[in-house]
Amino acid sequence: MLFLVVCEGREYVCHFDEVPRHESILDGREILNESLKERVLQDFDGLAGVKYCGAEWRPAYGELPRIELCPLRQLAFTGV
Repeated sequence: MLFLVVCEGREYVCHFDEVPRHESILDGREILNESLKERVLQDFDGLAGVKYCGAEWRPAYGELPRIELCPLRQLAFTGV
């Protein structure tokens, strides 16, 4: 399933074999989009927190579920 993924202000379109759950931890090695994978591995030490943010329309893809990835160190402050 395709998702619009927001990671520190940048948007990526990424396919996930399994739907990422809200408030879960995503292993960067499992990300199929290479540029997003590289960002999570380098900037987030390989692990990111997942937050659902609704859906957004993209002309090339139609309506996509939108998730936000954040570093685990931020999760303690966001209540995730």
